[in-house]
Amino acid sequence: MVYLFVPCLLGLSGVDLLMYDLKALEAYASYFYNLSKIWSKPLPETYDPQDVAHYFSARPHVVAL
Repeated sequence: MVYLFVPCLLGLSGVDLLMYDLKALEAYASYFYNLSKIWSKPLPETYDPQDVAHYFSARPHVVAL
C-alpha cells in the first residue's frame, strides 16, 4: 500500500498551497531567465575594471589539473 505525504498547514487550503507553489516556481523561472541573460552578455569592448570583474564573477569556472 502506498501512502502519499500531504503537508497539512493550519489555516491554508489546498488551493492556497498550490498558489504559493506556483509563485515559487515563477520566482525560480525568473531567476534562471535573468541568469541566462547575464551569461549571454558578451565581454565589453572597452576595458572597465568593474565591468570585467562582473563579467567573470557571473560565470562558473572550471579548473582542471
